[in-house]
Amino acid sequence: MRIDSKVFKNVISIADKIIKSCPSSHILPVKLEAEKGFLRISATNLGETFIKTIPVISKEEFCVCVKISDLKKVGKTIKKEFDLTYETEGDYPMLVFKEKNVVKIVADSDVEEHFPNPEYMSGEISDSKKVGIPFYKEDVFFELIQKICFSTTTKNINSSYAGILFDSEHNNIVSSDIYRLSVVDMKDLEIPMEIVVPAEFLSFMIKKKSGEFNEMLCSSDHTLFRFSDETWICNNIKPEFPNYMSVVGNDFDKVEPLVIDRHYFEDRMKDMAGLFGKDITAVTTFGNDSISFQARDKDGTEMTSEIPFVNPMNPEVRRGYMIQYLLEGIKSFDVNPVEIVFGVEKLQPLVLKERKNDYVYLHMIMPCRI
Repeated sequence: MRIDSKVFKNVISIADKIIKSCPSSHILPVKLEAEKGFLRISATNLGETFIKTIPVISKEEFCVCVKISDLKKVGKTIKKEFDLTYETEGDYPMLVFKEKNVVKIVADSDVEEHFPNPEYMSGEISDSKKVGIPFYKEDVFFELIQKICFSTTTKNINSSYAGILFDSEHNNIVSSDIYRLSVVDMKDLEIPMEIVVPAEFLSFMIKKKSGEFNEMLCSSDHTLFRFSDETWICNNIKPEFPNYMSVVGNDFDKVEPLVIDRHYFEDRMKDMAGLFGKDITAVTTFGNDSISFQARDKDGTEMTSEIPFVNPMNPEVRRGYMIQYLLEGIKSFDVNPVEIVFGVEKLQPLVLKERKNDYVYLHMIMPCRI
């Protein structure tokens, strides 16, 4: 069977990334299955699974497991299209890769020994429900997930903060690391059950996926994304997400916003981050006609910047926000200008808001002590 080297190398790169994230990666091989005009390559770390189907012109059939390290070596030797065949030498099954040179690697035909639970490699999940994603808006859906992956953390005892919440009650997509909260209300999105999906898995999949999107399925334990020639599956995180609606409220438009220039805001935060680093708190004063940011390091170096309001309307309010959070928050927005809302109570968050025809996006930053 004839295979394009670029496709093969990309698949092996993804498989390597997935397998390496498992503590027992040295014992997890890659499964190669040839049948009825296709080659299916599968990799799993027993928490995340990637399956790639490559169309081929061949009647050859085999199902074997191969070390990822051996496949990576093959990837370094091939440059263009190559031929892949299966043969045996004595008692040993072999995969033969032929381009200019011939490379043979030992395979293992006892697949069940390596994957006793076939669910991880089946490309299916049991008792699943389909997520209703608006037709022709799949790209927007994935862009919105990627947009809010930054406000998650793996350093909290509550593992839900490492994931993206798909909230079935309000049909929102949500992320939080306690100090920040990102909420997307996408028009016509239908989420059948509450799930929390690992943000790292989602971000990697969105960057590497290929083919036409077909469906997203979820169960209490797993979530599946199926494309025309790929399937991605992951274990869900136990849903222990906080009640974010107590912060957001039931109405995205409860408070009349101010409007600021996003690029101006981002440039000021970059200037402060460049001088002080991202971990310094910026004392933020919301005045009658501007927002001023003031930061000072332990050596006494001080910097002040101002951003004019487009439509000033509130009395002066003084808060402290970490520069990193302000910078990462404003960089997640696509529109300009950006709406900004803040309350007069000390513990109320700073809210940045983006409205488009397909969705409303809110990002909230909790204040720091000053």
